[in-house]
Amino acid sequence: VYVGGQQEQRSGARLWAAGFLLNGLSLFLFAIQVPDAWETPVTVLNHFGLGVASACFLLGFWKFGHQPAHPWLVVLMLAIPLGSLLAWELLWPNARLRVLCTAAGQALYLLALQHSLRRASRKELAQIYRRLRVLVLFYLIVFVVSYANIADLLPTSARLSADYHRVLFSVISLLFMLSLAVACLALQFALLAARNADLAMVDWLTGLLNRRGFFDAASRADGLRSGRTEPLSV
Repeated sequence: VYVGGQQEQRSGARLWAAGFLLNGLSLFLFAIQVPDAWETPVTVLNHFGLGVASACFLLGFWKFGHQPAHPWLVVLMLAIPLGSLLAWELLWPNARLRVLCTAAGQALYLLALQHSLRRASRKELAQIYRRLRVLVLFYLIVFVVSYANIADLLPTSARLSADYHRVLFSVISLLFMLSLAVACLALQFALLAARNADLAMVDWLTGLLNRRGFFDAASRADGLRSGRTEPLSV
């Protein structure tokens, strides 16, 4: 994502890249075994890293889609893992509550991401946005079910063993992040293609439509006249 975004300095690609980097490092820290003395610092980096990664993703999509940023939401997404660490890691150690509180912050991020994808900034990006919304919704459902399993909120017949849960959720999370990375690249190059198409339709000196742009606009105007009989003139 970072390499593909070099041509567009203000599109949010670098924020996406930072999000993927931090997310990957957080998951790596979650998976490795460390000495007891390092367990708390690694836990802090893992939970807070996920919060910062989510904030980077959201800021990137807001910037890419020319949407207004919501600083309060970013602050809340960072405050949830910090408060969880302070309460359930340092003051009243409780691993389950710590994990569930951090998961609540991730669920908030997924809901905010779903909302930011409701409208594309250009029609050429609309189809990618729609498919991304389906992807995010599917992952949100899996996410909620997985952590409801941890919290013992599911009926007994629907609960899975901890090992099965870890494997299934890890695989789906990996596939989601890979799909999100591909989608970010697709958005980046679709935007570049749309802007190049714009340049092919406009005279660079005057800013007016050239011959190709004129006939494209005329064909679209004629298409809007379906069923009408009055002549079209320019």
